[in-house]
Amino acid sequence: GLFRRAIAQSPALPLIADRELRAERAHEFLQRLGVSADEVKALPQRQLRRAAGRLQLKSAATTPTLAYGLTYGVDLLPEHPVDAARAGTLARIPLIIGTNSHE
Repeated sequence: GLFRRAIAQSPALPLIADRELRAERAHEFLQRLGVSADEVKALPQRQLRRAAGRLQLKSAATTPTLAYGLTYGVDLLPEHPVDAARAGTLARIPLIIGTNSHE
């Protein structure tokens, strides 16, 4: 009941992954940095961005799912949107889907 209509502009389905993959990527990120989760906040932003970029490049080269993005299987997004659409559990509202070039 929150929306009567919606627009999905360049929906980024490759950004959506399950909790297991997100946990693997988070662990790999920490390994690249050589720190524990509690120590991440103390690192310089430049070091974090560099490690994140390298992980994203590796992910993009080896899988259609990118290293960072939405996680399904959690309260906010209990199932993958494509699975929800196939199951007919999405809200039945008008939806426009489009893309942009050179985003």
